[in-house]
Amino acid sequence: MRRLRAMRHRNRRHERDARWSVESIREVTAAPSIACVAERHR
Repeated sequence: MRRLRAMRHRNRRHERDARWSVESIREVTAAPSIACVAERHR
């Protein structure tokens, strides 16, 4: 029982970390793509 609760807690923390990493990756990939679009329009 205790192990199950610990696993669930660890899962929740992992989900939050994954969400944060996905958002950061999206920001990092959005900057170069915006620069490419600006270069193309110039």
